[in-house]
Amino acid sequence: GLVIGTNPAAGSPEAPHSSVQIVVSTGVPQVTIPSLVNETPVAATQKLVGLGLTVTQANESSPTVPSGQVTRTDPPAGTAVSKNSSVTLYVSTGPQQVTVPDVTNDSRSDAQTALQAVGLKATFTGSNDPNAVVISQSPAPNSTVNQGSAVMVVMVAAWPLYQFSDSEAEAEIASLMRVVTEIRRFRADQGLRPGQRV
Repeated sequence: GLVIGTNPAAGSPEAPHSSVQIVVSTGVPQVTIPSLVNETPVAATQKLVGLGLTVTQANESSPTVPSGQVTRTDPPAGTAVSKNSSVTLYVSTGPQQVTVPDVTNDSRSDAQTALQAVGLKATFTGSNDPNAVVISQSPAPNSTVNQGSAVMVVMVAAWPLYQFSDSEAEAEIASLMRVVTEIRRFRADQGLRPGQRV
């Protein structure tokens, strides 16, 4: 909105009442930040520098963008900024690593709460008894895994089988046999060898 020049130029001799054109600034040229998600930092930087922008880089974890690729920019894609503005490229370090909590002897709800608190998914198998507790889990407690991973949680009734009727005991034993099958399937899906600890 400011005058940045005239035509004829300032200081030129002109006759009285001559017409003079003034030149008004429209401001610093604007550019739009492109979407750079999943690009390499080198390629993304080249594009931004080509637009006349200054680039800085920062790292952050991402469950969806592979390590070493751009997750986002700040300001975000689609934003119009002045040339020579600074843009931060965020580069993925891969999924965040978390420690698997020990949920042994926990109830189903307590185990689920503890696993969800660190961003893990609980897969329950075994007894459906409301008083059942956790007898084992895979991956093992204190293992380091990617956030968002599944944890197999094995539930068993909280009281000894001798307190069951024959039919209840048989049903509980059958449930435990299904647990063994589920664990084997889970380990196979995870690519684990028999006996391999996680």
